[in-house]
Amino acid sequence: MRARIDTGDGRPDALLDDAYTAVFFAALERQFHLETANADNRKALRNIGRHYLILRSKEDDRKMRQELRKENARLAKKTNKFLQILRAARQDGQQDDIAFGLHMTALRLDAAMPATIFPELSEHEQRQSGEPYFLELIRLLELLEKSALEQVSHIRERRGPKINFGLEYLVRHVASLFLTTLNRPFTVDHHKPVAASEAFDFVAALIAPLDDVSDTEIMTAIRAEQSARRKLNTKAG
Repeated sequence: MRARIDTGDGRPDALLDDAYTAVFFAALERQFHLETANADNRKALRNIGRHYLILRSKEDDRKMRQELRKENARLAKKTNKFLQILRAARQDGQQDDIAFGLHMTALRLDAAMPATIFPELSEHEQRQSGEPYFLELIRLLELLEKSALEQVSHIRERRGPKINFGLEYLVRHVASLFLTTLNRPFTVDHHKPVAASEAFDFVAALIAPLDDVSDTEIMTAIRAEQSARRKLNTKAG
């Protein structure tokens, strides 16, 4: 695989200016009926391309992968320590004080209440107390810890072909863009080696100015992302 743009100077934003031009965005808009003139859409696409360049340029760098694993391991460890403090507060009876402080501070700052519904709370507690803030804090910290640990596992050294982390990142975020922002299906035909679909064509269009990536590699990355999302949906269900 040969990178079309030299990423050796470490300036992905400058490289993106050469790749994702006004002409490029105009063509993308015509082909996919996407409002690329929208600042949020264009920013999201540039961010996807930027991360592709960063990760693609370093995909063979074992030291980079090791450092990413260490950073996520440190994050998980620090998050766990904070969780232990909060869990200990529940056992020691200090939860009410923390929850009350969170509630009063939120009222003073006019901060929105957590949207998560906690079945263990009464309707009054859900609407008029600090308990939702405390429980939401624990919920998000647990999610953060699990996310960091999953990254540690995901970035681990693996046998077999080297992974194009840039392509993996790009496909994952294009899937999110399709499913959440654009409300379009992120699908391909699993019965064909390379199947034309809007999702496949969109990924290929974003990659084209940046790198030489085969259709097979793109299909493999898309199928892997779909498989991962199916597993998550199964767990959620």
